[in-house]
Amino acid sequence: ETPRDYAFCSHAILTDEIMVVPDALQDERFADNPLVEGSPNIRFYAGCPIKAPSCEDGSNKMPIGTLCVIDSKPRDLSEDERRALKDFGAMIEQELEVSNDR
Repeated sequence: ETPRDYAFCSHAILTDEIMVVPDALQDERFADNPLVEGSPNIRFYAGCPIKAPSCEDGSNKMPIGTLCVIDSKPRDLSEDERRALKDFGAMIEQELEVSNDR
């Protein structure tokens, strides 16, 4: 488990969209992060916020985490990869909604 002080996901969870960091060494938020400077040597990060129903009727959703992809090499997401990450995130949210209905 990554401490929140270092977690890229702490930033991604605050957004409604996928957060992409093509090269963490070039991003002032992460350049001196221990996860960038040392193992696992994160260079690329993409995170999709995951939200779960926060009330019985499911009308309000609360961020509970992220689905993320990392790489030790700088890169970017293609539109297809971005769509796939968002679709996987939506599947997780749907499962959370189903389990909330039980």
